[in-house]
Amino acid sequence: MSGLAETEGAGSDEDCTVTLMPLLCRVRLRSLRCDFSERSFPPGTSLSNVRCYLVNAPSESTLFPGPGTAPPGYLNIGSDCDSAALPCPELLSAGLEAGAVGAETVYPDLSLYCYPNPSETDGPGTPLTRLVIQGDMLGRTWYYPVNLPPMERGKSYDFHITLTQTGASDPDTPVDRVCAAVSLTVCPWEAYGDTQTIPFRKTQLRLTYPFSSAPSSGDDRITDVNLLVYTEDGILQERRFYSARTLPAALAEGINVDLLSPLHYTIIACANLGYALGAEETATLERLSQARYYLSYPDEYSQGFPMVGALDFEAGSADEAEIPLKRLMARITVHVDRSRLNEDLRFDIRSIGIGNCPRSAKLLPDSRAETERDLFVNGFYLDGTDVDPLNLRSRTGLSDPVQLYLLENVQGELLNGPLDQQGKVLPPGAPEANVCSFVELHIDYQSSDWYSSPDHYLIYRFYLGEGPKDFSVRRGGDYRFVVTPEKNGLGDGSSSWRIDRSLLGARAPYFELHPAAYNECSSSDSFHIWCEVTPSTTPMYIEPLAWDDDERVEDLYSYDLDPDGFGITIHPRKGGTALVYFSAGPPVSRDTLALLRIDP
Repeated sequence: MSGLAETEGAGSDEDCTVTLMPLLCRVRLRSLRCDFSERSFPPGTSLSNVRCYLVNAPSESTLFPGPGTAPPGYLNIGSDCDSAALPCPELLSAGLEAGAVGAETVYPDLSLYCYPNPSETDGPGTPLTRLVIQGDMLGRTWYYPVNLPPMERGKSYDFHITLTQTGASDPDTPVDRVCAAVSLTVCPWEAYGDTQTIPFRKTQLRLTYPFSSAPSSGDDRITDVNLLVYTEDGILQERRFYSARTLPAALAEGINVDLLSPLHYTIIACANLGYALGAEETATLERLSQARYYLSYPDEYSQGFPMVGALDFEAGSADEAEIPLKRLMARITVHVDRSRLNEDLRFDIRSIGIGNCPRSAKLLPDSRAETERDLFVNGFYLDGTDVDPLNLRSRTGLSDPVQLYLLENVQGELLNGPLDQQGKVLPPGAPEANVCSFVELHIDYQSSDWYSSPDHYLIYRFYLGEGPKDFSVRRGGDYRFVVTPEKNGLGDGSSSWRIDRSLLGARAPYFELHPAAYNECSSSDSFHIWCEVTPSTTPMYIEPLAWDDDERVEDLYSYDLDPDGFGITIHPRKGGTALVYFSAGPPVSRDTLALLRIDP
């Protein structure tokens, strides 16, 4: 159906009524009978396998066809009936038997439909549309084509037909007044539904952007907006772009769209993209789900963070609607807690950055990097004075935070079994390691054993995600991490990826026995012997012995090894001579004997 009406102009508050009329015409066979009483047909002659269809039906129509508007094309011109007839159901399953005058078989609501055909004469290029009745009788098929008058949209052409003799041999030879008595009534087609009032409601959409955490300065800036309105089946109905120049006035006045009540719509707002989305990539919701937003460089958000919001809305349910916007980027907040470090260490952060930082993200969730081509070579990065907060130490040892940003990268759960954050390391060579995002810190490190030099730092790394097994960084997420180094800050060496000390320099190996190689003590006193070794990670082997091979050590003295493994405290039981063997592994690779005379 279509309709047309005129209003006083845009902004008018008065109602406007549009009367809709079907584009189609209805052709209805109200009754059909056979009257062969004037023919000498054999007794029991009947018309069987009866069908009814239209030929020369217009193939299409304009939305507002006027009088005499010729259709651009027809169906079934010049074709035979069997292959060219418009599809329609078998109408009459029983035969129509030759009956007495006045006998008829009525088939109510037997309706066919077609577009208007204004042709008045049956000529080349302008054929008349025909109603064709087809049936089998006396061993062959007969056709009873009936011409339709010039047809208008929204009209019903109601027929009462009586067949009086055998018909034509094809569907192109009309039989009006020859083989059939035809009664035709043309009337308005009014049975196309109850009268309905379909209001177009103006719905004001107010943009809002509640975030998952309290935004820092500049996080909530909006400079431009793409507004997209989709029908319930995902077809784009309206597309608008508010630039930095036009957006302030639009937000102040309220953004209005006209929606058809009570239909359902999906309304999508994309903020801070910097450009108007194209018609091709937004034509349907399915296409929009594949559209991506690209960054030229990792910290390209000076005009505001890219944001997207979606709202499912029933028109007429409210006069205002809020579209919650969510940033396409996630925020990573990092602290450093030095409270568990040895006091004689230098542990200063020189830079921090995002590894495997996505270059783009889909406008609709969930987006993830598929290959290394989807990543920046160097991700979001802070150094110099930007990392000073990480080197400020409070009384508790916790530093001030810094923030990093990256586009959504939802990689999901990739590890099995119970894990903690320390075990969150992907196997060597795993392809996921090339696309999962992580944080990397470069650390200026100094200890008694190891040191860093310019561009040769101690490196800390940890994967991002929502748990020990999960590697997803979601849009609008606010992820907080505290890096807590312990003791010498070099870990236990179990994960060279998480704590990479391969670039550190080791101080020169050093080995010295204390207090001396020969020592004396009383049997009533304990005595401590130890080795000073650099680096402190050197493995040490200590073997307590007795000078006299025939004397058991446990009879001569008891002992305690030092917690660091580099010394021994002897507790004498009686007089005699104790020996202690010290062996330092690589890189020192030295050994020595210490002798202790007890009650010399």
